[in-house]
Amino acid sequence: VRLILSAIGLYMPTVILRELEVSSDFAWIVAVICGFVMAQMIFSLVQHAVKKNIDISEHLILMEMDAKLYERLYDEDYFLDFDPDYKTKQERANSVTQNNHTAGVHFVSYFADIVVHVLSFALFGTVVAGLSPILLVVLILGCMVDFRMGIWLNRKNWSIRDEKNRIDKKMTYISQKVSYDYSYGKDIRLFGFAGYLQELVEKLSEKWFKNQEKSEKYSLTAAIVSLLVVLVRDGIAYAFLIMQAAAGEIDAAQF
Repeated sequence: VRLILSAIGLYMPTVILRELEVSSDFAWIVAVICGFVMAQMIFSLVQHAVKKNIDISEHLILMEMDAKLYERLYDEDYFLDFDPDYKTKQERANSVTQNNHTAGVHFVSYFADIVVHVLSFALFGTVVAGLSPILLVVLILGCMVDFRMGIWLNRKNWSIRDEKNRIDKKMTYISQKVSYDYSYGKDIRLFGFAGYLQELVEKLSEKWFKNQEKSEKYSLTAAIVSLLVVLVRDGIAYAFLIMQAAAGEIDAAQF
């Protein structure tokens, strides 16, 4: 559905401008415009209907992943709980099945997005190649830079993932288990743990914000590079198209 909507958005201006240039039948021009608008509206409604069921599907995937995770835990050796490497892997598994917004649950939608992006690139690349191979080369180079920046960003985020998981685990234990279980209250009052727990939460919060700041800096760097790529790519493309139009080699519809 998203690919069809992309195709409609790509071809609609060209077809409408072409009909305005060559057709003298006003009723036919109106019919073409209405046809594109109706098709866009219908597929937008279909896309909206599909999105309404995504939340239910995400929760079903989450329950299935939780079931398989606990099934695997029941079959594991008890002594693996004392293995640091195993605990790190377990924390990673728990982090991707924590809720319906994690990467593990969204794997199917992420894969679908990749397929749509590849097909959209092929569709747009075909149109651009028809105008000039130079524009296609510029488009491919821009995508390669964006792809490399995406890999760099993922590696940087993965480098702080394990530490973030450990902090989240401790914060969750204090904020949910200790805070909501009244049986801990007696020991906290008798042994004066309130100040210690408060200091611990502050230290964990400080570490969490530092990791978050690192992640935001990585994302900002990638966003700046992507913006520069877009400016250079679109600048070259529009400069080329303007020169072609000024020379009379392409018309308004092709532009």
